Amino acid sequence: MLPFSCLLTGVNKSAGRSAEKADDFSNPSVGMSADTARKMRAPQPTAWRLLVALLWAAVLFGQQRDPDSDLAAARQAEQAKQFGTAEQIYEQLLAVRPDAELYQRLGLVRHMQNKFSTAAEAFRQALKLSPDLWGSRLFLGIDLYRVNQFEDADVQLMAANRLRPNEPEILFWSGATKLARHDYMVGAEILEKLLERDPSNAEVLRMLAESYATFGTSLLDDVGNRYPNSAAGLIVQGKAFEFEGTYGPAKEAYEAALALKPDRPGLREAIARVDARLKSGGGSAP
Repeated sequence: MLPFSCLLTGVNKSAGRSAEKADDFSNPSVGMSADTARKMRAPQPTAWRLLVALLWAAVLFGQQRDPDSDLAAARQAEQAKQFGTAEQIYEQLLAVRPDAELYQRLGLVRHMQNKFSTAAEAFRQALKLSPDLWGSRLFLGIDLYRVNQFEDADVQLMAANRLRPNEPEILFWSGATKLARHDYMVGAEILEKLLERDPSNAEVLRMLAESYATFGTSLLDDVGNRYPNSAAGLIVQGKAFEFEGTYGPAKEAYEAALALKPDRPGLREAIARVDARLKSGGGSAP
Protein backbone atom coordinates (compact mmCIF):
# COMPACT_ATOMS: atom_id res chain seq x y z
CA MET A 1 0.00 0.00 0.00
CA LEU A 2 1.47 3.34 -1.08
CA PRO A 3 1.64 6.15 1.45
CA PHE A 4 -1.07 8.77 1.35
CA SER A 5 1.44 11.38 0.06
CA CYS A 6 2.49 9.08 -2.79
CA LEU A 7 -1.11 8.63 -3.88
CA LEU A 8 -1.52 12.40 -3.92
CA THR A 9 1.69 12.78 -5.95
CA GLY A 10 0.43 10.25 -8.45
CA VAL A 11 -2.87 12.10 -8.78
CA ASN A 12 -1.11 15.41 -9.36
CA LYS A 13 1.11 13.91 -12.05
CA SER A 14 -1.91 12.44 -13.79
CA ALA A 15 -3.66 15.78 -13.62
CA GLY A 16 -0.59 17.45 -15.12
CA ARG A 17 -0.43 15.00 -18.00
CA SER A 18 -4.13 15.56 -18.67
CA ALA A 19 -3.60 19.32 -18.74
CA GLU A 20 -0.71 18.97 -21.19
CA LYS A 21 -2.85 16.88 -23.49
CA ALA A 22 -5.67 19.38 -23.23
CA ASP A 23 -3.27 22.17 -24.20
CA ASP A 24 -2.20 20.17 -27.24
CA PHE A 25 -5.81 19.70 -28.27
CA SER A 26 -6.45 23.45 -27.91
CA ASN A 27 -3.71 24.14 -30.44
CA PRO A 28 -5.38 25.27 -33.67
CA SER A 29 -2.99 23.09 -35.60
CA VAL A 30 -4.64 20.05 -34.05
CA GLY A 31 -8.01 21.17 -35.28
CA MET A 32 -9.84 21.56 -31.92
CA SER A 33 -11.48 24.77 -30.74
CA ALA A 34 -10.46 26.45 -27.46
CA ASP A 35 -14.03 26.01 -26.12
CA THR A 36 -13.86 22.29 -26.71
CA ALA A 37 -10.43 22.19 -25.08
CA ARG A 38 -11.77 23.94 -21.97
CA LYS A 39 -14.54 21.36 -21.71
CA MET A 40 -11.92 18.62 -22.00
CA ARG A 41 -9.95 20.15 -19.09
CA ALA A 42 -12.95 19.92 -16.70
CA PRO A 43 -12.85 16.63 -14.74
CA GLN A 44 -15.77 14.39 -15.53
CA PRO A 45 -18.10 13.22 -12.67
CA THR A 46 -17.02 9.61 -13.03
CA ALA A 47 -13.37 10.53 -12.74
CA TRP A 48 -14.04 12.59 -9.60
CA ARG A 49 -15.83 9.71 -7.93
CA LEU A 50 -12.89 7.46 -8.67
CA LEU A 51 -10.44 10.02 -7.31
CA VAL A 52 -12.42 10.49 -4.07
CA ALA A 53 -12.71 6.73 -3.61
CA LEU A 54 -8.95 6.34 -3.98
CA LEU A 55 -8.26 9.10 -1.48
CA TRP A 56 -10.67 7.68 1.10
CA ALA A 57 -9.21 4.21 0.64
CA ALA A 58 -5.77 5.63 1.36
CA VAL A 59 -7.01 7.26 4.53
CA LEU A 60 -8.92 4.21 5.75
CA PHE A 61 -6.17 1.72 5.05
CA GLY A 62 -3.66 4.01 6.66
CA GLN A 63 -5.68 3.98 9.88
CA GLN A 64 -6.01 0.18 10.12
CA ARG A 65 -3.96 -1.58 12.84
CA ASP A 66 -1.56 -4.39 12.07
CA PRO A 67 -2.54 -7.43 14.21
CA ASP A 68 0.94 -8.95 13.93
CA SER A 69 2.64 -5.82 15.24
CA ASP A 70 0.08 -5.53 18.05
CA LEU A 71 0.67 -9.15 19.03
CA ALA A 72 4.42 -8.56 19.06
CA ALA A 73 3.90 -5.48 21.23
CA ALA A 74 1.82 -7.53 23.68
CA ARG A 75 4.52 -10.18 23.94
CA GLN A 76 7.16 -7.51 24.51
CA ALA A 77 5.01 -6.02 27.27
CA GLU A 78 4.72 -9.45 28.89
CA GLN A 79 8.49 -9.93 28.82
CA ALA A 80 8.91 -6.51 30.40
CA LYS A 81 6.36 -7.51 33.08
CA GLN A 82 4.05 -4.75 31.90
CA PHE A 83 1.06 -7.03 32.25
CA GLY A 84 -1.53 -4.23 32.29
CA THR A 85 -0.34 -3.01 28.89
CA ALA A 86 -0.37 -6.54 27.48
CA GLU A 87 -3.88 -7.04 28.87
CA GLN A 88 -5.18 -3.95 27.04
CA ILE A 89 -3.64 -5.05 23.73
CA TYR A 90 -5.07 -8.57 23.99
CA GLU A 91 -8.50 -7.14 24.78
CA GLN A 92 -8.33 -4.92 21.67
CA LEU A 93 -7.27 -7.84 19.48
CA LEU A 94 -10.03 -10.07 20.84
CA ALA A 95 -12.64 -7.38 20.20
CA VAL A 96 -11.81 -7.74 16.49
CA ARG A 97 -11.20 -11.49 16.27
CA PRO A 98 -12.01 -13.99 19.06
CA ASP A 99 -9.26 -16.59 19.33
CA ALA A 100 -8.61 -19.33 21.88
CA GLU A 101 -4.87 -18.72 22.15
CA LEU A 102 -5.40 -14.99 22.62
CA TYR A 103 -7.95 -15.62 25.36
CA GLN A 104 -5.41 -17.90 27.02
CA ARG A 105 -2.75 -15.15 26.88
CA LEU A 106 -5.26 -12.66 28.26
CA GLY A 107 -6.01 -15.01 31.14
CA LEU A 108 -2.32 -15.44 31.89
CA VAL A 109 -1.53 -11.71 32.06
CA ARG A 110 -4.57 -11.18 34.29
CA HIS A 111 -3.43 -14.07 36.48
CA MET A 112 -0.02 -12.42 36.82
CA GLN A 113 -1.78 -9.32 38.16
CA ASN A 114 -3.72 -11.44 40.70
CA LYS A 115 -6.96 -10.72 38.83
CA PHE A 116 -8.09 -14.28 39.43
CA SER A 117 -11.81 -13.84 38.75
CA THR A 118 -11.39 -12.06 35.41
CA ALA A 119 -8.54 -14.40 34.51
CA ALA A 120 -10.91 -17.33 35.03
CA GLU A 121 -13.40 -15.67 32.67
CA ALA A 122 -10.75 -15.44 29.95
CA PHE A 123 -9.74 -19.08 30.39
CA ARG A 124 -13.40 -20.14 30.14
CA GLN A 125 -13.69 -18.25 26.84
CA ALA A 126 -10.54 -19.98 25.57
CA LEU A 127 -11.99 -23.39 26.46
CA LYS A 128 -15.27 -22.62 24.71
CA LEU A 129 -13.31 -22.15 21.50
CA SER A 130 -10.77 -24.93 22.13
CA PRO A 131 -11.71 -27.41 24.90
CA ASP A 132 -8.40 -29.29 24.65
CA LEU A 133 -6.18 -26.44 25.85
CA TRP A 134 -4.75 -28.13 28.93
CA GLY A 135 -2.96 -24.94 29.98
CA SER A 136 -6.25 -23.09 30.17
CA ARG A 137 -7.75 -25.97 32.17
CA LEU A 138 -4.83 -25.83 34.58
CA PHE A 139 -4.91 -22.07 35.14
CA LEU A 140 -8.68 -22.01 35.35
CA GLY A 141 -8.37 -24.56 38.14
CA ILE A 142 -5.66 -22.50 39.85
CA ASP A 143 -7.66 -19.29 39.66
CA LEU A 144 -10.80 -21.00 40.96
CA TYR A 145 -8.69 -22.35 43.83
CA ARG A 146 -7.47 -18.81 44.51
CA VAL A 147 -11.05 -17.55 44.91
CA ASN A 148 -11.97 -20.53 47.12
CA GLN A 149 -14.14 -22.30 44.55
CA PHE A 150 -12.50 -25.61 45.36
CA GLU A 151 -15.14 -27.93 43.90
CA ASP A 152 -15.08 -26.22 40.49
CA ALA A 153 -11.30 -26.05 40.65
CA ASP A 154 -11.15 -29.80 41.26
CA VAL A 155 -13.28 -30.46 38.16
CA GLN A 156 -11.00 -28.35 35.94
CA LEU A 157 -7.79 -29.83 37.32
CA MET A 158 -9.02 -33.38 36.81
CA ALA A 159 -9.88 -32.46 33.21
CA ALA A 160 -6.41 -30.97 32.80
CA ASN A 161 -4.85 -34.19 34.10
CA ARG A 162 -6.80 -36.21 31.55
CA LEU A 163 -5.45 -34.00 28.79
CA ARG A 164 -1.89 -33.94 30.18
CA PRO A 165 -1.38 -36.91 32.51
CA ASN A 166 1.17 -36.61 35.33
CA GLU A 167 2.16 -33.03 34.57
CA PRO A 168 3.89 -31.87 37.80
CA GLU A 169 2.10 -28.53 38.01
CA ILE A 170 -1.28 -30.19 37.51
CA LEU A 171 -0.48 -32.81 40.17
CA PHE A 172 0.57 -30.13 42.65
CA TRP A 173 -2.61 -28.08 42.31
CA SER A 174 -4.77 -31.20 42.20
CA GLY A 175 -3.29 -32.35 45.48
CA ALA A 176 -3.63 -28.90 47.02
CA THR A 177 -7.27 -28.70 45.93
CA LYS A 178 -8.06 -32.14 47.36
CA LEU A 179 -6.60 -31.07 50.68
CA ALA A 180 -8.59 -27.84 50.58
CA ARG A 181 -11.73 -29.93 50.07
CA HIS A 182 -10.71 -32.07 53.07
CA ASP A 183 -10.18 -35.08 50.82
CA TYR A 184 -6.98 -35.75 52.73
CA MET A 185 -6.09 -39.27 51.64
CA VAL A 186 -6.41 -38.56 47.92
CA GLY A 187 -4.66 -35.21 48.23
CA ALA A 188 -1.75 -36.69 50.13
CA GLU A 189 -1.41 -39.55 47.66
CA ILE A 190 -1.25 -37.13 44.73
CA LEU A 191 1.39 -34.98 46.42
CA GLU A 192 3.42 -38.01 47.47
CA LYS A 193 3.38 -39.21 43.87
CA LEU A 194 4.80 -35.85 42.88
CA LEU A 195 7.35 -36.04 45.68
CA GLU A 196 8.60 -39.40 44.39
CA ARG A 197 9.50 -37.69 41.11
CA ASP A 198 11.04 -34.65 42.82
CA PRO A 199 12.14 -35.51 46.39
CA SER A 200 13.63 -32.04 46.90
CA ASN A 201 10.42 -30.16 46.12
CA ALA A 202 10.29 -27.95 49.19
CA GLU A 203 6.80 -26.63 48.45
CA VAL A 204 5.30 -30.12 48.32
CA LEU A 205 7.11 -31.11 51.51
CA ARG A 206 5.87 -27.98 53.25
CA MET A 207 2.28 -28.55 52.12
CA LEU A 208 2.28 -32.18 53.22
CA ALA A 209 3.85 -31.38 56.56
CA GLU A 210 1.44 -28.54 57.26
CA SER A 211 -1.54 -30.60 56.18
CA TYR A 212 -0.72 -33.53 58.42
CA ALA A 213 0.23 -31.25 61.29
CA THR A 214 -3.04 -29.34 60.92
CA PHE A 215 -5.38 -32.21 60.19
CA GLY A 216 -3.56 -35.15 61.74
CA THR A 217 -5.69 -35.34 64.88
CA SER A 218 -8.97 -34.89 63.03
CA LEU A 219 -7.87 -37.48 60.48
CA LEU A 220 -7.17 -40.02 63.18
CA ASP A 221 -10.46 -39.36 64.92
CA ASP A 222 -12.59 -39.22 61.79
CA VAL A 223 -11.14 -42.13 59.86
CA GLY A 224 -10.51 -44.18 62.98
CA ASN A 225 -14.12 -43.89 64.03
CA ARG A 226 -15.58 -44.48 60.58
CA TYR A 227 -13.18 -47.14 59.32
CA PRO A 228 -11.41 -48.55 62.39
CA ASN A 229 -10.22 -51.74 60.73
CA SER A 230 -9.85 -50.64 57.13
CA ALA A 231 -6.63 -50.40 55.16
CA ALA A 232 -7.51 -46.82 54.25
CA GLY A 233 -7.93 -45.84 57.88
CA LEU A 234 -4.67 -47.48 58.88
CA ILE A 235 -2.79 -45.79 56.04
CA VAL A 236 -4.07 -42.40 57.13
CA GLN A 237 -2.97 -43.12 60.67
CA GLY A 238 0.45 -44.18 59.43
CA LYS A 239 0.84 -41.01 57.40
CA ALA A 240 -0.22 -38.82 60.31
CA PHE A 241 2.22 -40.55 62.69
CA GLU A 242 5.01 -40.36 60.11
CA PHE A 243 4.66 -36.64 59.51
CA GLU A 244 4.50 -36.06 63.27
CA GLY A 245 7.82 -37.90 63.56
CA THR A 246 6.52 -40.87 65.53
CA TYR A 247 7.86 -43.56 63.23
CA GLY A 248 7.18 -46.57 65.46
CA PRO A 249 3.39 -46.18 65.46
CA ALA A 250 3.58 -45.24 61.79
CA LYS A 251 5.30 -48.53 60.98
CA GLU A 252 2.70 -50.48 62.96
CA ALA A 253 -0.15 -48.79 61.08
CA TYR A 254 1.47 -49.42 57.68
CA GLU A 255 2.13 -53.08 58.51
CA ALA A 256 -1.46 -53.58 59.64
CA ALA A 257 -2.70 -52.00 56.41
CA LEU A 258 -0.37 -54.25 54.38
CA ALA A 259 -1.82 -57.31 56.10
CA LEU A 260 -5.28 -56.25 54.95
CA LYS A 261 -4.24 -55.09 51.48
CA PRO A 262 -1.01 -56.83 50.37
CA ASP A 263 -1.31 -55.42 46.86
CA ARG A 264 -1.78 -51.80 47.95
CA PRO A 265 0.83 -49.69 46.05
CA GLY A 266 3.34 -47.78 48.15
CA LEU A 267 2.83 -49.59 51.45
CA ARG A 268 6.04 -51.62 51.37
CA GLU A 269 7.96 -48.49 50.42
CA ALA A 270 6.35 -46.62 53.35
CA ILE A 271 7.33 -49.40 55.79
CA ALA A 272 10.93 -49.39 54.51
CA ARG A 273 11.05 -45.60 54.80
CA VAL A 274 9.94 -45.42 58.43
CA ASP A 275 12.04 -48.45 59.34
CA ALA A 276 15.11 -46.68 58.01
CA ARG A 277 14.23 -43.65 60.13
CA LEU A 278 13.93 -45.82 63.21
CA LYS A 279 17.28 -47.53 62.57
CA SER A 280 18.95 -44.15 62.16
CA GLY A 281 17.65 -43.10 65.56
CA GLY A 282 14.88 -40.81 64.38
CA GLY A 283 11.41 -40.69 65.90
CA SER A 284 9.97 -42.85 68.65
CA ALA A 285 9.94 -46.62 68.85
CA PRO A 286 6.72 -48.64 69.00
